[in-house]
Amino acid sequence: MNSIKKLYVIEAKIKGKPPDEILKIRQEMSVPILDLFLNWLTHMETVVLPSSPTPKAIVYTLGQWPKLGQFTKNGLVAIDNNYIEAHIRPFVIGRNAWMFSYSTKGVHTSTILYGLVETAKANGIYPHDYLHLIFKELPRSDTLEKLETLLHYKAKAFYHLKSYQLAK
Repeated sequence: MNSIKKLYVIEAKIKGKPPDEILKIRQEMSVPILDLFLNWLTHMETVVLPSSPTPKAIVYTLGQWPKLGQFTKNGLVAIDNNYIEAHIRPFVIGRNAWMFSYSTKGVHTSTILYGLVETAKANGIYPHDYLHLIFKELPRSDTLEKLETLLHYKAKAFYHLKSYQLAK
């Protein structure tokens, strides 16, 4: 089994555990795999033909090495950015459509709405309910305290919005 696959097997086993336990397991199991992989990369850098594409990949990976190991230093850091990539995909697709928007103000408004929708989803709130709350209460929010109650983490608690189940 290759090194990367081994790391993901470990990640699957520790999913849902407390961050301190995740960190301990990563330190015990993932760091040795990364160390072996680093040794292999360093060795391969000296033996592969310089004219092939492989040395470029090895040099790139070695240059990114400090970033690659960040997940082994904090139990809250994910091994990859797949979660974020999946959540920005609609924005990236929408960006192409926004290139043809009538005005920059329209594009700006679209991005704000998109941000509100994705923030609601990321915090377990149905976007429709959250937007409904904001549009209803924002005109009445004439103080900082009233505005703060509309923040996603307070709105869910104070207004009992329906819970949104994120896709696994």
